[in-house]
Amino acid sequence: MRHLYFVRHGHYHKPDSPDGKLTAIGRRQARRTGRRLASVPIEAIHGSDLMRAAETPFILAEALGGLSVKRSKVLREMLPTSVPGVQVPLETRRRGKRNLDAIVSRYFRTSRRECHEVVVCHGNLIRSLACHALGVRLTAWLQLDARYRGITHFIVRDGSIRMVSYNDTGHLPVALVTG
Repeated sequence: MRHLYFVRHGHYHKPDSPDGKLTAIGRRQARRTGRRLASVPIEAIHGSDLMRAAETPFILAEALGGLSVKRSKVLREMLPTSVPGVQVPLETRRRGKRNLDAIVSRYFRTSRRECHEVVVCHGNLIRSLACHALGVRLTAWLQLDARYRGITHFIVRDGSIRMVSYNDTGHLPVALVTG
């Protein structure tokens, strides 16, 4: 059985680009999330290579005993469907769907033993994975909220995916629940 804890990156500042560094609030959110996950026997941490998500796993790794972080481009933000009021080119949507398939193939495989892994990435990706796990139409991701530092817990067993919790922010005080 494989436990996957998908964590959305923390609050970030984006001055002149779509990406940016974590703010002080984002770093506090990350430390709190690390303390929350410290009670779980985490064996691996994976993360997006985009700056706002790339900082977060290293803060978590510190709280989790110094685990190494494996970064991947496939965990970048995505737009897998059209979005009302936004022009999303067809190739962008196709790339998003291909990335979603690649993530499911890479991370959502059954393990011969019980293991726990953290994946730090982006809100649209986590919302899309939730739709995949529930077997609902992919466009339903637009109806889901994703807060910074929300934890979404999946279990993969015998080839099936179960979503245990979605966007859990109970480890954060109200002042740190943003997104």
